[in-house]
Amino acid sequence: MNTIFEIVHGSHAYGYFTPESDIDIRGVFLPSPKEILLGTHKKTLNKNIVLPDGKTGDCEHFSLDRYIKLLAEGQTSPVELLFLGEKDLDKAHPVWKYIVDNRYKFISKNFSAFVGFCRAQTSRYSLKGNRIEALKRAIELLEKLARDKGEKSLLGDSSNEIREFVDTYPKDGTVAIITLIDNFHIPHEHLDIISKKAPFHTSILHALNIYKDTLARYGKRAEKAYELGNADYKSLLHALRVADEAVELFDTGRLTFPRPNAQRLLEIKLGKIPMEEILNEVDELINILDTRSKSSELLNEKVDYSFGEKFICEIYKDIIMKGS
Repeated sequence: MNTIFEIVHGSHAYGYFTPESDIDIRGVFLPSPKEILLGTHKKTLNKNIVLPDGKTGDCEHFSLDRYIKLLAEGQTSPVELLFLGEKDLDKAHPVWKYIVDNRYKFISKNFSAFVGFCRAQTSRYSLKGNRIEALKRAIELLEKLARDKGEKSLLGDSSNEIREFVDTYPKDGTVAIITLIDNFHIPHEHLDIISKKAPFHTSILHALNIYKDTLARYGKRAEKAYELGNADYKSLLHALRVADEAVELFDTGRLTFPRPNAQRLLEIKLGKIPMEEILNEVDELINILDTRSKSSELLNEKVDYSFGEKFICEIYKDIIMKGS
C-alpha cells in the first residue's frame, strides 16, 4: 500500500480523549498499477492495531478515488482530514499537498451529510412530539395516495400532494424535500421525514414501508431511552461536534483541531450534561446552519466534479506509466 497521508484521528485529534480512549488512524493511499488497470483495488482498507502499551487502535485508509468521492459528498471524516493534514506540507507527499492546496475545489456548501448525521443521532432520543406526529401524518398521506393511485405508483407521481404536505411544516428540517446527487452526478428529489429519505423514483408502497418501520423503531427506542435515562452519549457527542464543525466551515472556511469546545465535548462524553440540553444545542446549531448555508460566500455552491475526475485520471495514469 502506497500511503500518501496518515494521521491520528478521532478523540485524540478532537481533544477530548481519556486514558481509556483507543487510537484512531485515518489515511489515503494510491493503488498499484495492476489494481488500477484491472479495477480490483479496494476502496477502503481497515485493520486493528495493538500499540506497545497494550492499547488498541483502528486504522482506516481510503483509496484516492474513494477519498475524492467522499469529499464531494461532504462526508465528515474525509473533510476533517483536509485540515488535520495541512501541517508540514513541505514534507508531505506531492499528491496530498496538491489536494490540500486545492481543497476548496473538492468540497462545497453541500453539507447534507453533516446535517443528516446530526439529525439522525438526535432524532433517536428526542421525544419532541412534532417528529412522531410528522411520521404519522406522512404515513396517513401515503396510505391515501396508495388507495387513490395504487401502491406501485411512483412517489414522484404524487409530487403536488407531497409538496403541499411539506409546505405545512416549518423549514426546520423535520419534513422536507431534498435533492441528492447520484454517482453519475444526476440529481434526484427525496422526501425527507426526520432524516429518513424516500426517493421520488421509488414506489409509494416502498416509501410507506420506510416510514412505518421508522415509526415502529423510533417510538419504542426513544421512549425507552427517555424513561431509563439511557441516552447514547457517544452518538450525541458526535452530533454536537459535527454540527459545530459545519458552522465553523461556513463561517471561516476552516476547521480547528483540537476542537475549540473540546472541554464541553469531554463533559458530554463523560455523561455530565443532561440529554435534553445536548439535544437543544444540536437543534440550535442545525438552525444556524440553515442560515449560514445561504449567506456564506467562503465555499462554492457546488463541487467541481470535472476537476476531481481529471485529477484522479492524471494521478492513476502516471502510476500506470511509471509502473509503481
